Amino acid sequence: MHRELGPYLDSELSPDLSFEIGEHIQNCRACSERLHSEKKIEKHLQSVILKEDREDLRIWDNAVEKVTGVGQRFRKLRIGYIAAAAALILAVGFSAWHLALQHHELDLARFVAQGHEDYLENRQKPAVETQDPRELGRYFSERLGFPVGFTRDFPRGYTLTGGKTCFLHGVPAAFWMARKGDALLSIFSFARHQLAIFPDAAKRSAAESGRLHCQVGDLEFFALVDGEQVISAIGNLRADELEGVILHLAGK
Repeated sequence: MHRELGPYLDSELSPDLSFEIGEHIQNCRACSERLHSEKKIEKHLQSVILKEDREDLRIWDNAVEKVTGVGQRFRKLRIGYIAAAAALILAVGFSAWHLALQHHELDLARFVAQGHEDYLENRQKPAVETQDPRELGRYFSERLGFPVGFTRDFPRGYTLTGGKTCFLHGVPAAFWMARKGDALLSIFSFARHQLAIFPDAAKRSAAESGRLHCQVGDLEFFALVDGEQVISAIGNLRADELEGVILHLAGK
Protein backbone atom coordinates (compact mmCIF):
# COMPACT_ATOMS: atom_id res chain seq x y z
CA MET A 1 0.00 0.00 0.00
CA HIS A 2 2.73 2.45 0.99
CA ARG A 3 4.69 1.61 -2.15
CA GLU A 4 1.77 2.64 -4.33
CA LEU A 5 0.99 5.98 -2.61
CA GLY A 6 3.35 7.95 -4.86
CA PRO A 7 1.93 6.61 -8.15
CA TYR A 8 -1.57 7.02 -6.63
CA LEU A 9 -0.93 10.73 -5.99
CA ASP A 10 0.40 11.13 -9.54
CA SER A 11 -2.58 9.25 -11.09
CA GLU A 12 -0.26 6.64 -12.61
CA LEU A 13 -2.22 3.57 -11.48
CA SER A 14 -4.91 1.64 -13.29
CA PRO A 15 -8.51 2.68 -12.48
CA ASP A 16 -9.15 -0.60 -10.63
CA LEU A 17 -6.07 -0.34 -8.42
CA SER A 18 -6.68 3.38 -7.85
CA PHE A 19 -10.20 2.59 -6.69
CA GLU A 20 -8.97 -0.14 -4.31
CA ILE A 21 -6.41 2.21 -2.78
CA GLY A 22 -8.97 5.03 -2.50
CA GLU A 23 -11.39 2.72 -0.67
CA HIS A 24 -8.62 1.48 1.64
CA ILE A 25 -7.56 5.04 2.51
CA GLN A 26 -11.13 5.94 3.44
CA ASN A 27 -11.22 3.10 5.98
CA CYS A 28 -7.61 3.10 7.24
CA ARG A 29 -6.55 5.96 9.48
CA ALA A 30 -2.84 5.11 9.29
CA CYS A 31 -2.77 5.16 5.48
CA SER A 32 -4.93 8.29 5.39
CA GLU A 33 -2.43 10.07 7.64
CA ARG A 34 0.49 8.80 5.55
CA LEU A 35 -1.19 10.09 2.38
CA HIS A 36 -1.68 13.47 4.05
CA SER A 37 2.02 13.50 5.01
CA GLU A 38 3.04 12.59 1.43
CA LYS A 39 1.02 15.55 0.13
CA LYS A 40 2.67 17.90 2.65
CA ILE A 41 6.15 16.66 1.69
CA GLU A 42 5.40 17.10 -2.00
CA LYS A 43 4.16 20.65 -1.43
CA HIS A 44 7.22 21.48 0.70
CA LEU A 45 9.61 20.11 -1.94
CA GLN A 46 7.96 22.20 -4.62
CA SER A 47 8.40 25.36 -2.53
CA VAL A 48 12.05 24.52 -1.75
CA ILE A 49 12.91 23.81 -5.38
CA LEU A 50 11.59 27.22 -6.41
CA LYS A 51 13.79 29.08 -3.88
CA GLU A 52 17.08 30.62 -4.95
CA ASP A 53 20.18 30.19 -2.82
CA ARG A 54 22.72 33.06 -2.90
CA GLU A 55 25.67 30.68 -2.81
CA ASP A 56 24.28 28.73 -5.75
CA LEU A 57 23.84 31.97 -7.71
CA ARG A 58 27.43 33.09 -6.94
CA ILE A 59 28.85 29.75 -8.14
CA TRP A 60 26.68 29.97 -11.26
CA ASP A 61 27.79 33.54 -12.00
CA ASN A 62 31.47 32.62 -11.73
CA ALA A 63 31.07 29.58 -13.97
CA VAL A 64 29.15 31.54 -16.63
CA GLU A 65 31.71 34.37 -16.59
CA LYS A 66 34.64 31.96 -16.99
CA VAL A 67 33.06 30.10 -19.87
CA THR A 68 31.37 32.95 -21.74
CA GLY A 69 32.98 36.12 -20.48
CA VAL A 70 29.51 37.40 -19.57
CA GLY A 71 29.46 39.08 -16.16
CA GLN A 72 26.82 39.05 -13.43
CA ARG A 73 25.28 42.39 -14.46
CA PHE A 74 24.50 41.21 -17.99
CA ARG A 75 23.31 37.87 -16.66
CA LYS A 76 20.80 39.57 -14.36
CA LEU A 77 19.52 41.75 -17.20
CA ARG A 78 19.16 38.74 -19.46
CA ILE A 79 17.58 36.64 -16.71
CA GLY A 80 15.06 39.45 -16.20
CA TYR A 81 13.94 39.21 -19.83
CA ILE A 82 13.88 35.41 -19.62
CA ALA A 83 11.86 35.50 -16.40
CA ALA A 84 9.32 37.89 -17.95
CA ALA A 85 8.98 35.67 -21.02
CA ALA A 86 8.69 32.58 -18.85
CA ALA A 87 5.97 34.22 -16.75
CA LEU A 88 4.01 35.07 -19.90
CA ILE A 89 4.39 31.53 -21.25
CA LEU A 90 3.30 30.06 -17.93
CA ALA A 91 0.27 32.36 -17.77
CA VAL A 92 -0.83 31.45 -21.30
CA GLY A 93 -0.06 27.78 -20.68
CA PHE A 94 -2.00 27.72 -17.44
CA SER A 95 -5.01 29.35 -19.10
CA ALA A 96 -4.95 26.79 -21.89
CA TRP A 97 -4.47 23.95 -19.41
CA HIS A 98 -7.33 25.20 -17.22
CA LEU A 99 -9.63 25.53 -20.23
CA ALA A 100 -8.71 22.03 -21.40
CA LEU A 101 -9.29 20.69 -17.90
CA GLN A 102 -12.74 22.26 -17.77
CA HIS A 103 -13.74 20.49 -20.98
CA HIS A 104 -11.90 17.21 -20.38
CA GLU A 105 -14.42 14.38 -20.58
CA LEU A 106 -14.65 12.69 -17.18
CA ASP A 107 -15.15 8.96 -16.61
CA LEU A 108 -18.36 9.63 -14.66
CA ALA A 109 -19.66 11.84 -17.48
CA ARG A 110 -19.31 9.02 -20.01
CA PHE A 111 -21.60 6.70 -18.03
CA VAL A 112 -24.09 9.49 -17.35
CA ALA A 113 -24.10 10.29 -21.08
CA GLN A 114 -24.86 6.65 -21.91
CA GLY A 115 -27.84 6.68 -19.54
CA HIS A 116 -29.05 9.92 -21.08
CA GLU A 117 -28.72 8.47 -24.58
CA ASP A 118 -30.86 5.49 -23.53
CA TYR A 119 -33.43 7.97 -22.22
CA LEU A 120 -33.42 9.90 -25.50
CA GLU A 121 -33.90 6.71 -27.49
CA ASN A 122 -36.71 5.59 -25.19
CA ARG A 123 -34.77 2.60 -23.86
CA GLN A 124 -34.93 4.05 -20.34
CA LYS A 125 -38.51 4.58 -19.13
CA PRO A 126 -39.65 5.80 -15.71
CA ALA A 127 -40.69 3.22 -13.14
CA VAL A 128 -42.58 6.02 -11.38
CA GLU A 129 -44.28 8.80 -13.32
CA THR A 130 -44.62 11.90 -11.17
CA GLN A 131 -43.95 15.62 -11.15
CA ASP A 132 -43.40 15.66 -7.38
CA PRO A 133 -39.69 15.45 -6.40
CA ARG A 134 -40.60 14.51 -2.81
CA GLU A 135 -42.64 11.52 -3.93
CA LEU A 136 -39.83 10.31 -6.15
CA GLY A 137 -37.26 10.99 -3.41
CA ARG A 138 -39.19 8.75 -1.00
CA TYR A 139 -39.35 6.03 -3.67
CA PHE A 140 -35.57 6.16 -4.16
CA SER A 141 -34.75 6.32 -0.42
CA GLU A 142 -36.70 3.10 0.18
CA ARG A 143 -34.67 1.27 -2.47
CA LEU A 144 -31.20 2.82 -2.16
CA GLY A 145 -28.98 2.77 0.89
CA PHE A 146 -28.46 6.52 1.19
CA PRO A 147 -30.60 9.69 1.59
CA VAL A 148 -31.91 10.71 -1.84
CA GLY A 149 -33.72 13.92 -2.67
CA PHE A 150 -33.63 17.65 -3.27
CA THR A 151 -34.40 20.51 -0.92
CA ARG A 152 -36.36 22.45 -3.58
CA ASP A 153 -38.75 21.81 -6.43
CA PHE A 154 -37.59 22.09 -10.04
CA PRO A 155 -37.23 25.72 -11.18
CA ARG A 156 -39.84 27.32 -13.39
CA GLY A 157 -39.70 26.03 -16.96
CA TYR A 158 -38.44 22.58 -15.92
CA THR A 159 -40.75 19.61 -15.42
CA LEU A 160 -39.99 16.39 -13.60
CA THR A 161 -41.56 13.51 -15.54
CA GLY A 162 -40.53 10.56 -13.35
CA GLY A 163 -37.61 8.32 -12.56
CA LYS A 164 -36.23 4.88 -11.81
CA THR A 165 -33.34 3.18 -10.06
CA CYS A 166 -30.42 2.16 -12.27
CA PHE A 167 -26.69 1.48 -12.24
CA LEU A 168 -23.82 3.74 -13.31
CA HIS A 169 -20.84 1.48 -13.95
CA GLY A 170 -22.19 -0.89 -11.30
CA VAL A 171 -23.02 1.91 -8.82
CA PRO A 172 -26.68 1.99 -7.64
CA ALA A 173 -28.16 5.33 -8.62
CA ALA A 174 -31.39 7.29 -8.74
CA PHE A 175 -32.33 8.43 -12.26
CA TRP A 176 -34.42 11.63 -12.31
CA MET A 177 -36.00 12.31 -15.72
CA ALA A 178 -36.93 15.88 -16.54
CA ARG A 179 -37.46 18.20 -19.47
CA LYS A 180 -37.40 21.84 -20.46
CA GLY A 181 -39.62 22.28 -23.48
CA ASP A 182 -38.40 19.73 -26.00
CA ALA A 183 -35.01 19.31 -24.31
CA LEU A 184 -34.62 16.25 -22.07
CA LEU A 185 -32.54 16.47 -18.90
CA SER A 186 -31.09 13.44 -17.09
CA ILE A 187 -30.09 13.70 -13.43
CA PHE A 188 -28.36 10.84 -11.60
CA SER A 189 -27.66 10.80 -7.87
CA PHE A 190 -25.67 8.19 -5.98
CA ALA A 191 -23.96 7.73 -2.60
CA ARG A 192 -20.93 9.96 -2.09
CA HIS A 193 -18.65 7.13 -0.96
CA GLN A 194 -19.15 5.50 -4.38
CA LEU A 195 -17.43 8.42 -6.14
CA ALA A 196 -14.13 6.52 -5.82
CA ILE A 197 -15.45 4.16 -8.53
CA PHE A 198 -14.80 7.06 -10.91
CA PRO A 199 -11.16 8.03 -10.10
CA ASP A 200 -10.99 10.76 -12.74
CA ALA A 201 -14.06 12.52 -11.35
CA ALA A 202 -13.02 11.86 -7.73
CA LYS A 203 -9.66 13.54 -8.23
CA ARG A 204 -11.17 16.54 -10.01
CA SER A 205 -13.85 16.82 -7.34
CA ALA A 206 -11.27 17.08 -4.57
CA ALA A 207 -9.40 19.79 -6.48
CA GLU A 208 -12.47 21.82 -7.43
CA SER A 209 -14.54 21.94 -4.24
CA GLY A 210 -16.98 19.29 -5.36
CA ARG A 211 -18.19 20.96 -8.58
CA LEU A 212 -17.37 19.39 -11.92
CA HIS A 213 -17.92 20.60 -15.48
CA CYS A 214 -17.14 18.98 -18.80
CA GLN A 215 -18.60 18.36 -22.25
CA VAL A 216 -19.59 15.05 -23.78
CA GLY A 217 -20.05 15.69 -27.48
CA ASP A 218 -22.64 18.47 -27.78
CA LEU A 219 -23.94 17.90 -24.25
CA GLU A 220 -23.00 19.73 -21.08
CA PHE A 221 -22.24 17.76 -17.93
CA PHE A 222 -22.24 19.03 -14.35
CA ALA A 223 -21.80 17.19 -11.04
CA LEU A 224 -22.10 18.39 -7.46
CA VAL A 225 -20.96 16.67 -4.27
CA ASP A 226 -23.81 17.50 -1.91
CA GLY A 227 -23.76 16.02 1.59
CA GLU A 228 -23.99 12.23 1.36
CA GLN A 229 -24.86 12.16 -2.33
CA VAL A 230 -23.35 13.10 -5.67
CA ILE A 231 -25.76 14.76 -8.10
CA SER A 232 -24.75 14.60 -11.75
CA ALA A 233 -26.71 16.00 -14.68
CA ILE A 234 -26.43 16.10 -18.45
CA GLY A 235 -28.45 17.75 -21.17
CA ASN A 236 -28.49 20.00 -24.19
CA LEU A 237 -28.29 23.17 -22.08
CA ARG A 238 -25.74 25.91 -21.52
CA ALA A 239 -23.14 25.03 -18.88
CA ASP A 240 -24.23 27.83 -16.53
CA GLU A 241 -27.89 26.91 -17.01
CA LEU A 242 -27.27 23.26 -16.16
CA GLU A 243 -25.26 24.20 -13.08
CA GLY A 244 -27.97 26.63 -12.01
CA VAL A 245 -30.65 23.91 -12.10
CA ILE A 246 -28.63 21.53 -9.91
CA LEU A 247 -27.59 24.22 -7.43
CA HIS A 248 -31.23 25.33 -7.19
CA LEU A 249 -32.42 21.76 -6.48
CA ALA A 250 -29.69 21.33 -3.85
CA GLY A 251 -30.57 24.65 -2.22
CA LYS A 252 -27.17 26.20 -2.87
